[in-house]
Amino acid sequence: MAGRRARGKGPAAVLGVSPLRQARLSIPATLEQVCEDLDKRSKEGSSGVTPSMLSGWELGKHITSIRYRKTLADYYAQPPEVLFAHQDQQLTSASETPRLLVGHHDLRAAMTKVVHDAGEYLASWVPLTRPTPGCCSRRRWPNA
Repeated sequence: MAGRRARGKGPAAVLGVSPLRQARLSIPATLEQVCEDLDKRSKEGSSGVTPSMLSGWELGKHITSIRYRKTLADYYAQPPEVLFAHQDQQLTSASETPRLLVGHHDLRAAMTKVVHDAGEYLASWVPLTRPTPGCCSRRRWPNA
């Protein structure tokens, strides 16, 4: 039933397809047309988006990177939270919601939290025997 249009509700009313695909179908445009438009908008002349990439994102087979999320959100004039909801649901359980980290302070805080929370799962490892002299490093071993 994927890709089947609901009767009488216009081109955006599509049953069983992602919001990203619905946005494209509402224009209407083919995968190739969207990629050409994105290339024209790109400063470099090539957006890097291919029809197969776009199709994979629409189907939820691949996760769209932040760079391309912004590009597509601007193109379709819709927020990324709406366009990529189908992908984000696959990434998280019901109790988790993805959070966009903006700037190095947010990233550092998130990484620190991960390390702190992982502390209970980490174990230290100490070799039971000493390495042979000169095999590993210049580190001095106790009682050497």
